[in-house]
Amino acid sequence: MWRASVGIGDSCHGAHRSIRAAFGVGTLLAAVSGGAVDVTAPPALAGRLVSLSGASARDCGVFPLRSDLAAAIACAQDATSSRQPYRLAVQLQGIDSAIWQGAARDERGRLWVVFFDADSSGGATPSPTLSVVPCRDIVFALHGGEVLDCQPYSGTP
Repeated sequence: MWRASVGIGDSCHGAHRSIRAAFGVGTLLAAVSGGAVDVTAPPALAGRLVSLSGASARDCGVFPLRSDLAAAIACAQDATSSRQPYRLAVQLQGIDSAIWQGAARDERGRLWVVFFDADSSGGATPSPTLSVVPCRDIVFALHGGEVLDCQPYSGTP
């Protein structure tokens, strides 16, 4: 389920390296109903992914911590090979807040990785951040710290 953007500003200052694969307890945004898990990406992240990919882009899903990401990666790779726009969101392990990565491809083939940290202040005063990084390519990893590794442009995209 994708929701409208809530207007958090962008920041590209080393964002793809600022998301850390940390250990600890993260916040899982899920409601369990009848054995099925209904996961919702943070509204700011979901809205930005929709605005980047387009409303008619293929929705490759929202994946909470410890999800099997094979289907998400297959969906994004299939959309890329068929030159279709797509979006997906993956929750990462955070220390003291919910951390998410998202990927988006628009109809023109432009790629972005979007990072969301529900509280980048470390707990003092909740301060969510949303960073959008344009990518020349996105490398997907099933295991490891960064599921979506943005290969940045060496100059202006």
